[in-house]
Amino acid sequence: MQRLEGLLRKAVQDYEMIAPGDRVCVGVSGGKDSVALTVALGHLRRYLGVPFEVMAVTLDPRFGGVEADYQPLADLFAQEGIPYEIVDFQHFKPGKGGAMVRTKLRNILTGRMQDITFRSGEKVGKPDLETRDMQFLYRQDDELIFMDMTNYEQLQMAAASTGGKEGFLKDGQECRVLLYKSSPLDIDIPLSLVLEVTETEPGAKGDTVSNVTKAAKLETGLTVQVPIFVNTGDRIKVDTRTKEYLGRE
Repeated sequence: MQRLEGLLRKAVQDYEMIAPGDRVCVGVSGGKDSVALTVALGHLRRYLGVPFEVMAVTLDPRFGGVEADYQPLADLFAQEGIPYEIVDFQHFKPGKGGAMVRTKLRNILTGRMQDITFRSGEKVGKPDLETRDMQFLYRQDDELIFMDMTNYEQLQMAAASTGGKEGFLKDGQECRVLLYKSSPLDIDIPLSLVLEVTETEPGAKGDTVSNVTKAAKLETGLTVQVPIFVNTGDRIKVDTRTKEYLGRE
């Protein structure tokens, strides 16, 4: 892996492949080539001397109608701090006519899920979307207040539009905000975060049974289920998609 990272760094520097502020998206099939490249790019962020971001995307074709298990990839990239998204679609060809693609899409304005089928090669329009790096300032009732890091403009977003991710926000935390026609719609946070437990019932001394859980309140105000040996003041890692306990730090 060290040799691969060295060769990657040399290629990036010799051919000026990455500029400050670039966002590099890697299509990951699950094979060793794309996985190794993604991890190497993640490591390269630490010592290249050029600030850039890496994310990974997998298109699941669901061959035979069976959904593949990409959890090992999600776990690996979470450990490396690399955002990872799985896009679900199914390519099929009916008895007559051309090939079709079945997709499951979410309306980002209403949150409604829709099953839509496209003809192969069909073109769709590009939405007026953008992402900005912002700082979460505070919560006011059901509104989240963010500040644009470039012009210090403050924007409001309905907490309900984040799909539960608002429970992981701390005052002063930086995150990426998705905007549609300059209005905030959603936020992008890491797949896992380390947070402090501020309130929970004390666990029995020496009890390390992990299949029995209890409620624990985190520093953001979110309540999750944790093993009974976790105590107030512990720092734990939580999956931001499922709110599941991943371990102590």
